[in-house]
Amino acid sequence: MRPTSSKAASTSVTTSLPNRADEGHPKAISSGWAGVFESNLDAAVVWSNGKAYFFNGDQYIRYDIAADRADEGYPKAISSGWAGVFESDLDAAVVWPNGKAYFFKGDQYIRYDIATDQAESD
Repeated sequence: MRPTSSKAASTSVTTSLPNRADEGHPKAISSGWAGVFESNLDAAVVWSNGKAYFFNGDQYIRYDIAADRADEGYPKAISSGWAGVFESDLDAAVVWPNGKAYFFKGDQYIRYDIATDQAESD
């Protein structure tokens, strides 16, 4: 079990969270993610706009979290919607609390500014 704590005023509350997958998992991607690639996902990331993005090869799908389905018109080429990001075969993606997203491939990463909606160049 993994402990978590939160502090409110001068009191501390500690709870234990299970350190395991939910019962009945793993499941097929297609059983819970309508319109998403059915296999071989390279990366997925949740954006602050209520969308999740799923990457496979040189394509991505935008998923509406509230509607619980992929948006129409997808998949699209990564290069058409993510200028400056690796154009294929991402390994991972993560949104960090500094307003940046990071895209990883092999031993490299690209920092993406969420506010300006573009990859950064240093």
